[in-house]
Amino acid sequence: MEHARTSLRTLVIAAVSISLLGLAQAGAQADVPETGDDKVPVSQLKVGYQKTLAYNGYQQVPASMTVQYQGKNLSPDDYHITIGANKKVGKATFTIHGLGQFTGSKTFTFTIKKMSKAQRLKLAKKEAKRLAGLIPANVTEKRDKIIVIHAIAGQATGQANQSSKAYKKNFGNEAYADFALGTAACSGQVRALILLAKEVGLQAKHVNANKWKHQWARINYGTKANPKWMDVDPQLPLNLGSYQSALFGPLLDRDEILTYFPLRWGSVTNAKKLTPSR
Repeated sequence: MEHARTSLRTLVIAAVSISLLGLAQAGAQADVPETGDDKVPVSQLKVGYQKTLAYNGYQQVPASMTVQYQGKNLSPDDYHITIGANKKVGKATFTIHGLGQFTGSKTFTFTIKKMSKAQRLKLAKKEAKRLAGLIPANVTEKRDKIIVIHAIAGQATGQANQSSKAYKKNFGNEAYADFALGTAACSGQVRALILLAKEVGLQAKHVNANKWKHQWARINYGTKANPKWMDVDPQLPLNLGSYQSALFGPLLDRDEILTYFPLRWGSVTNAKKLTPSR
């Protein structure tokens, strides 16, 4: 089932130019030539960067980088960088182009490695914790929490390629696929939902786990002593029965909620807080 992910996917492009204003390290600046006759080839620069990154399905470039000439940091005005597609596991590249008194260009390589299942689960748990942390403190009613986490987990597009062989490549049956890749099978979306439920203090069960059947979650909005279970399917509209949220009101839909929870590792810096309609 398709859900709103278009804006996120536009971040993945074949090549893009970026400014490294935030990457230049503080410290003394290099003494660069003052005349055009003494331009320095980019090949003479010393570039330090992370040589291995973990696969996450998105275009990548090392986040922390130093670019130096004669042992001193260059200003971002002295160069710019273009990056390749850098989305798949394997060799990836970026190219430094000289500006001003620096001339020419040089391409550097790094490696994108596939993570283990344990590493993917660790990242998924970390992302669930981050997303749950964006839910404001006034969302306390358990069914209101279900409204929010149902929308978050359901943000991924349904994964059509479903088989044991396919899952070795697309991880569609894991929460990681929902959170990081934006395309997951029902099993992956339910696992993402259950991680979110745990983070917001809700008891949840996985229905039809590890079976080749449609899967969903059953979440308790009552107490442990007096449980009240609700079937919650990230791929289907949420059925709240006669319940109407006093906090959100009846008109708050999935798309409105999703504007507050972008799903990409570390994408939120100054996250907006959900503003209840009532």
